[in-house]
Amino acid sequence: MSPTKKPMMNPLAEELNETILKKSPPVLELLSLRGKRMFFPSKGIIAQAEEAKKKASPSFNATAGIATGEDGPLVFPAMKKYFNHLKPQEIFNYSPSYGNLELRKLWKERLSSVNPGLKDKNFSLPIVSGGLTNSLSTVADLFLNPSDEVIVPDQLWGNYRLMLDSLRGVKIKYYPFFREFKFNLAGLKNSLKESASDYGWVKVILNFPNNPTGYSPDKLEQEEIIASLKEIASLGNKVLVILDEAYHTMFYEDNLMQESFFSHLVDAHENLLAVKICGATKEFFAWGFRVGFITYGIKDGDLDLYDALEKKTGGVLRANISNASTSAQNVLVKILQDKSYLEDFEKNFSTLKARYQEVKRVLENKKYEEVFTPYPFNSGYFMLIKLNPNIEAESMRKALLDHAQIGTIATGKHDLRIAFSCLLKENISKVFEKIYEIGKKHYTI
Repeated sequence: MSPTKKPMMNPLAEELNETILKKSPPVLELLSLRGKRMFFPSKGIIAQAEEAKKKASPSFNATAGIATGEDGPLVFPAMKKYFNHLKPQEIFNYSPSYGNLELRKLWKERLSSVNPGLKDKNFSLPIVSGGLTNSLSTVADLFLNPSDEVIVPDQLWGNYRLMLDSLRGVKIKYYPFFREFKFNLAGLKNSLKESASDYGWVKVILNFPNNPTGYSPDKLEQEEIIASLKEIASLGNKVLVILDEAYHTMFYEDNLMQESFFSHLVDAHENLLAVKICGATKEFFAWGFRVGFITYGIKDGDLDLYDALEKKTGGVLRANISNASTSAQNVLVKILQDKSYLEDFEKNFSTLKARYQEVKRVLENKKYEEVFTPYPFNSGYFMLIKLNPNIEAESMRKALLDHAQIGTIATGKHDLRIAFSCLLKENISKVFEKIYEIGKKHYTI
């Protein structure tokens, strides 16, 4: 092949692109070159295996890449004994690349139940991924070209840099998340306008509740962000909003808008595609399950458009992980069906809120200002403190480990993250007291 000759595009990818172009030209423009090439191999092994399930005798179905016995999957009884209420096929079989269909339907119902604004609005069936990281990585493959610019705050989860910059060569456009210890709404809005002016499109990640700060916009701030995105889209710019909502539903103050940005963006404008990333990882306190969801919404989006996006997403998942954990998906199906998790969630939420309130109470003591200042926080798992200029976060982190056996995360030169989510309420004051003591003893003049 000549070095300048473009590789042939699979006809299935071309077919999906034609559907997307017909239904929503802005979405096709937002897709990356890789996203345009992606398709789900619906006429390959998977399709043939599905056809065989319907027509072949179970005793003579030689299609699936599993081993079977007389009663189903050939498994280790020594392994099965650790699963009390799942059948072997609910544990050991492969799942579809899109995810368990029943789980996808149940999660869509749950999205509407915790976000009443989604009721009667049209959005895609959620697609199951291998956790939030895999969700973000999949969306990056579909929508971000190398050298594309994506807007994120300077207070960010460090894995963004790894998956966007290091792995894919995506340019990260940072805006200061805080100005004078207040959410920098103007900085975000200016970054959105600059990208629109430079490229004619905007690609932005909104991560609320934010990791590492634990901050979510209040109602007025959220309304302004939504209005700004709609205004940019109304000027003809194509807008991709990736909503990293790993900690959604964990809001501890009444002045916060409890609903997802997704509720307000699914029908905001025909030039604006919202992609909600969420999952069982944090919301269901099931970190090791590695089950996340990717959901699409755009004004006037219909089943054909969403089906095309789902197939492209399924293609990326098929290429990268094949499918998410079958056993984890089936556990989630069962608890979503019988609502058994609701009481458990409220109990765990109350525990986290009590810890949050204890952090707030402890930090009312003005003496801590001699060593650090807390950034605003009101949600999620974390809070962040800014150490005084003569104290570096890495030095404090090591000193806390060496002298007090306290673990924290240094996220910047002077920024230290404390996950109150994993501190017992009675230990919270001790942590901040040790930070104060070490800071006073070793770093103040």
